[in-house]
Amino acid sequence: MGAAISIIFLACAAALGWMAVRGQREMRRRADLQAGLHEGDEVMTTAGMYGTIREIDPDHVLLEIAAGTVVKMARRAVAARVPEPDTTRSADGNEA
Repeated sequence: MGAAISIIFLACAAALGWMAVRGQREMRRRADLQAGLHEGDEVMTTAGMYGTIREIDPDHVLLEIAAGTVVKMARRAVAARVPEPDTTRSADGNEA
């Protein structure tokens, strides 16, 4: 009975340690993304909105979400940079 409790305790401790490391890694990735933002970057927000950064200040970004439509958002709301499209493939998926 004591061995089973020890195994359960060790498994819980290992799971907590794994979650802590994973959370720190995600926070570091997010901080690197925020620090690397530049005007003209295509990004996606945490709400799933896509746009182009038009202006950046320490706390906010101005994001153009459609031609002539610019919204002010918290810089923390930027979730990901949209990758450049792969121009080496044609529309049918074959290499150009």
